[in-house]
Amino acid sequence: MALLTLSQKPDAQQLALFNEWLTANDWVLLSGDARTMLWHPNPLPAQGCIRHEDAQSMAGKAHSDWLLIHDHDWVRLSAEHSPLVHW
Repeated sequence: MALLTLSQKPDAQQLALFNEWLTANDWVLLSGDARTMLWHPNPLPAQGCIRHEDAQSMAGKAHSDWLLIHDHDWVRLSAEHSPLVHW
């Protein structure tokens, strides 16, 4: 089970790569410039999440595809998943 942290919004080529690589058992965490993805459906097969604090810093309502998590959840995901990939 992988944890992919997106710090920028992926382009079409990157999305295609991630769709080949990720499964429903993996997680995608939005951060940085990728946080704007929280307003749209998750385009990936992996489960999507964003830190509660990051979501609060953005105006608007998060799409229901994205789970709001707290820091202790983020630490748990990081400890339980391998590989950890930051993109």
